[in-house]
Amino acid sequence: MQRRNIFVIFVALCLVAGGLASLGIHIFGWNPQWFAGWWTLIIMAAAVASMIARGLRFWNVFLLGGALLTLARCQLRYLDTDEKFWGSLGAFALILLGVTLIVNLFRPRKIKMEPPAPAPPYIPPAPDVPPVSAKPAKGDFPTCVGLFNNEVYSAKGKRLRGGQFTSIFGNVTADLRDAEFTQPVVIEAVSIFGSVEILAPPDVRVECTGTAVFGSCDPAGIIGRPYDSARPAMKVAYTCVFGGVKVR
Repeated sequence: MQRRNIFVIFVALCLVAGGLASLGIHIFGWNPQWFAGWWTLIIMAAAVASMIARGLRFWNVFLLGGALLTLARCQLRYLDTDEKFWGSLGAFALILLGVTLIVNLFRPRKIKMEPPAPAPPYIPPAPDVPPVSAKPAKGDFPTCVGLFNNEVYSAKGKRLRGGQFTSIFGNVTADLRDAEFTQPVVIEAVSIFGSVEILAPPDVRVECTGTAVFGSCDPAGIIGRPYDSARPAMKVAYTCVFGGVKVR
């Protein structure tokens, strides 16, 4: 069964349960107050529905955990003071945020590539001409890390096959405007409490995809820009954690 169908069924069951509860309250005089913390079930249902529809995310796991802590306080009388409750909730948020950062850094990135053009019909080589074997593309793969400092990389006159630029409490500028490449390249940009700025070639199509946790990727500088369709595209795979990636 597809995830979308499971999500629809789950939401439908929640609606039916809510309707039955409403009928019991208004017709049979049920009093929902007998179940202390009953309203946390609504938050739990919303969090589970989000997990089914979009997978595990920081916010839906945080909502589910916060609702469980609130229910424990209402039902079991744990965390009986505000100081204990908010302290426990803050500790849970810090642990969850740390786990999320680690998972996002090591999670395989899914980069959407356009389907390749149909291959031309095969023409066998002449008997007296040996076939030319295809050689793997060559080029530089720069890696630049800005750790509590500012780093600038220039690809002028260089042929690239990819690259990785990481900023941790710093700033990294990757000047790729004069870079040369004859194949689609993937540029990985990781920003953790910092910023990464990528200066893309002016006539190359650029696509951005990735994950941002309390951060963002700003591709405003390339939106609507004309490009040469004959040149290969450049993919920017970003990961932002309390940081930002800017492409222009």
